Amino acid sequence: MANNTALINGEAHDWVGVDVNLLGRTVEGISAITYDLEREKANHYGRGAKPVSRGRGKKTYSGSVTLSEAELNAIENALPVGQDLTDIKPFPIVVSFNRNGVFTVHKLMHCEFTNRGVDINTDTTNAEKQISLIMGDINFKGI
Repeated sequence: MANNTALINGEAHDWVGVDVNLLGRTVEGISAITYDLEREKANHYGRGAKPVSRGRGKKTYSGSVTLSEAELNAIENALPVGQDLTDIKPFPIVVSFNRNGVFTVHKLMHCEFTNRGVDINTDTTNAEKQISLIMGDINFKGI
Protein backbone atom coordinates (compact mmCIF):
# COMPACT_ATOMS: atom_id res chain seq x y z
CA MET A 1 0.00 0.00 0.00
CA ALA A 2 1.37 3.45 -0.91
CA ASN A 3 2.41 5.91 1.79
CA ASN A 4 0.37 9.09 1.27
CA THR A 5 2.28 11.16 3.85
CA ALA A 6 3.42 14.52 2.44
CA LEU A 7 7.21 14.30 2.31
CA ILE A 8 9.95 16.81 1.64
CA ASN A 9 13.28 15.24 0.74
CA GLY A 10 11.97 11.92 2.08
CA GLU A 11 11.08 13.24 5.54
CA ALA A 12 7.79 14.41 7.01
CA HIS A 13 7.27 17.74 8.78
CA ASP A 14 7.80 17.48 12.52
CA TRP A 15 7.72 19.78 15.56
CA VAL A 16 11.52 20.05 15.64
CA GLY A 17 11.46 21.98 12.34
CA VAL A 18 8.72 24.46 13.30
CA ASP A 19 9.25 28.10 14.26
CA VAL A 20 6.36 30.27 15.40
CA ASN A 21 6.71 34.04 15.27
CA LEU A 22 4.15 35.70 17.50
CA LEU A 23 3.98 39.39 18.44
CA GLY A 24 7.21 40.11 16.61
CA ARG A 25 9.47 37.37 17.94
CA THR A 26 10.12 33.65 17.66
CA VAL A 27 8.38 32.04 20.63
CA GLU A 28 10.35 29.52 22.68
CA GLY A 29 7.69 28.64 25.26
CA ILE A 30 5.21 27.12 22.80
CA SER A 31 4.30 23.43 22.74
CA ALA A 32 1.42 23.40 20.22
CA ILE A 33 -0.34 25.47 17.58
CA THR A 34 -3.49 24.62 15.66
CA TYR A 35 -5.35 26.55 13.00
CA ASP A 36 -8.27 25.78 10.74
CA LEU A 37 -10.04 27.20 7.71
CA GLU A 38 -13.63 26.11 7.15
CA ARG A 39 -15.98 27.10 4.36
CA GLU A 40 -19.72 26.70 4.38
CA LYS A 41 -20.96 24.49 1.56
CA ALA A 42 -24.48 23.25 1.04
CA ASN A 43 -26.22 21.04 -1.49
CA HIS A 44 -29.32 22.46 -3.20
CA TYR A 45 -32.21 20.19 -4.03
CA GLY A 46 -34.77 20.33 -6.77
CA ARG A 47 -36.61 17.55 -8.48
CA GLY A 48 -35.72 14.09 -7.17
CA ALA A 49 -33.64 13.01 -4.19
CA LYS A 50 -30.19 14.10 -5.35
CA PRO A 51 -28.63 17.58 -5.22
CA VAL A 52 -28.93 19.64 -8.38
CA SER A 53 -26.35 22.29 -7.42
CA ARG A 54 -24.08 23.41 -4.60
CA GLY A 55 -23.67 26.77 -2.92
CA ARG A 56 -20.61 28.14 -1.19
CA GLY A 57 -20.75 30.54 1.72
CA LYS A 58 -18.43 32.31 4.11
CA LYS A 59 -15.05 31.15 5.32
CA THR A 60 -14.29 30.98 9.05
CA TYR A 61 -10.89 30.78 10.73
CA SER A 62 -9.98 29.52 14.19
CA GLY A 63 -7.08 28.10 16.12
CA SER A 64 -5.13 27.98 19.36
CA VAL A 65 -1.64 28.15 20.79
CA THR A 66 -0.38 26.32 23.86
CA LEU A 67 2.07 28.55 25.71
CA SER A 68 4.04 28.07 28.90
CA GLU A 69 3.00 30.14 31.90
CA ALA A 70 6.42 31.83 31.71
CA GLU A 71 5.76 32.84 28.07
CA LEU A 72 2.29 34.12 28.95
CA ASN A 73 3.72 36.14 31.84
CA ALA A 74 6.35 37.68 29.54
CA ILE A 75 3.65 38.78 27.08
CA GLU A 76 1.47 40.16 29.85
CA ASN A 77 4.38 42.03 31.46
CA ALA A 78 4.85 43.92 28.18
CA LEU A 79 1.24 45.16 28.24
CA PRO A 80 0.11 48.44 29.78
CA VAL A 81 -1.26 48.23 33.34
CA GLY A 82 -4.88 47.06 33.34
CA GLN A 83 -4.69 45.15 30.05
CA ASP A 84 -4.67 41.38 29.51
CA LEU A 85 -4.15 39.06 26.54
CA THR A 86 -7.64 39.69 25.20
CA ASP A 87 -6.88 43.45 24.89
CA ILE A 88 -4.00 42.99 22.41
CA LYS A 89 -4.82 44.46 19.00
CA PRO A 90 -4.89 42.08 16.00
CA PHE A 91 -1.47 40.69 15.04
CA PRO A 92 -0.03 38.18 12.55
CA ILE A 93 1.42 34.78 13.45
CA VAL A 94 3.97 33.27 11.09
CA VAL A 95 4.49 29.50 11.21
CA SER A 96 7.61 28.27 9.39
CA PHE A 97 8.34 24.63 8.65
CA ASN A 98 11.99 23.82 7.92
CA ARG A 99 12.85 20.41 6.56
CA ASN A 100 16.50 20.21 5.50
CA GLY A 101 16.54 23.81 4.29
CA VAL A 102 13.23 23.60 2.43
CA PHE A 103 10.81 26.09 3.99
CA THR A 104 7.03 26.21 4.03
CA VAL A 105 5.46 29.30 5.57
CA HIS A 106 1.89 29.84 6.77
CA LYS A 107 0.67 33.30 7.78
CA LEU A 108 -2.23 33.63 10.20
CA MET A 109 -3.62 37.14 9.79
CA HIS A 110 -5.46 39.48 12.17
CA CYS A 111 -5.13 37.12 15.17
CA GLU A 112 -6.46 37.89 18.63
CA PHE A 113 -6.42 35.90 21.87
CA THR A 114 -9.92 35.13 23.17
CA ASN A 115 -9.20 33.70 26.61
CA ARG A 116 -6.68 33.51 29.47
CA GLY A 117 -6.52 31.03 32.30
CA VAL A 118 -4.21 28.68 34.17
CA ASP A 119 -4.02 24.86 34.08
CA ILE A 120 -1.91 23.44 36.89
CA ASN A 121 -2.19 20.41 39.16
CA THR A 122 -0.07 18.05 41.27
CA ASP A 123 1.38 16.35 38.17
CA THR A 124 2.43 19.61 36.48
CA THR A 125 6.13 19.93 35.71
CA ASN A 126 5.68 22.77 33.17
CA ALA A 127 2.62 24.96 33.61
CA GLU A 128 1.10 25.81 30.22
CA LYS A 129 -2.27 26.89 28.85
CA GLN A 130 -4.07 26.48 25.54
CA ILE A 131 -5.17 29.94 24.40
CA SER A 132 -7.89 30.20 21.75
CA LEU A 133 -7.39 32.40 18.69
CA ILE A 134 -9.77 34.19 16.37
CA MET A 135 -8.30 35.29 13.05
CA GLY A 136 -9.30 36.94 9.79
CA ASP A 137 -7.39 34.89 7.23
CA ILE A 138 -4.88 32.07 6.80
CA ASN A 139 -2.41 32.13 3.95
CA PHE A 140 -1.06 28.63 3.45
CA LYS A 141 1.35 29.88 0.76
CA GLY A 142 3.05 32.38 3.06
CA ILE A 143 2.38 35.41 0.87
